[in-house]
Amino acid sequence: MFDFLQKVPVHVKIYANAIEVTDLRTGNTIRQAATQKFSSSRMLVADFNAAVTLGRSILALLKTGRRPLKIAVQQMIDLGGGTTNTEQRHLRDLCAHLGATHSVILLHTRKITTTELLKILESRQEELPVDVTC
Repeated sequence: MFDFLQKVPVHVKIYANAIEVTDLRTGNTIRQAATQKFSSSRMLVADFNAAVTLGRSILALLKTGRRPLKIAVQQMIDLGGGTTNTEQRHLRDLCAHLGATHSVILLHTRKITTTELLKILESRQEELPVDVTC
């Protein structure tokens, strides 16, 4: 019907000073290292603005356009102690700044299939952190 209103499902993986984004419709993946470092020894997203800038540049390369996004975001490096509430807030805000109208935080570092990601994104009605390993 109105294809331009459909939310684009994407998977955002956060690494130390690098971000990888996969368009779950097409399977296209782009990973870029940051020119302006955004990670520290204590947090993967320590410089929020640098991470947003990198994420937006990757999305522009994927040509998602100005369509709203459904983002499953995942920190791929465990710095010990699990994901803190502050880190979860950083991730949620990062998704919003990237254009997400719907986001899910994955609380693990394991690989996850496209089918699993699409199922998680479709089943979630609100922004909640999700540990799909339970």
